[in-house]
Amino acid sequence: MRFVEGEYEPGSNVLRLWHPRRVTLNEPRLVEQFFQNVVELLKACPRPPYLLVDYTNFHIAAEMTQFYARQVKAYRHLTVGVFRYNLSPDTEGVLTKVAILVANRAAANIFPDERSAREAIGKARLAPETPQV
Repeated sequence: MRFVEGEYEPGSNVLRLWHPRRVTLNEPRLVEQFFQNVVELLKACPRPPYLLVDYTNFHIAAEMTQFYARQVKAYRHLTVGVFRYNLSPDTEGVLTKVAILVANRAAANIFPDERSAREAIGKARLAPETPQV
């Protein structure tokens, strides 16, 4: 079962990800499977992309924060940055903690909608290197 679907936009070097059905990462095995799907999609891109993730249908259990953070670190080098939108309040809190665990200067890059997230990607292209989890 695939947890995430994606589409690469070559003109903007954006890999857009979404969750076609409800995903709840509440055990380590599911977190690993989820990130295997994400890494497959990232490796199919011709160069490290900006990752634009729609978190509709996606939930992370609070007890998976540490495990999720380790998985983020493992794939981080395959992206330019990760930009998230449409998060549930519980998942937003977990991802904020993940950003702190991954790199103390990293931005969580959480936005209310796709338009805002895409605008942030545009600004990131113009900014000097800053860690983006």
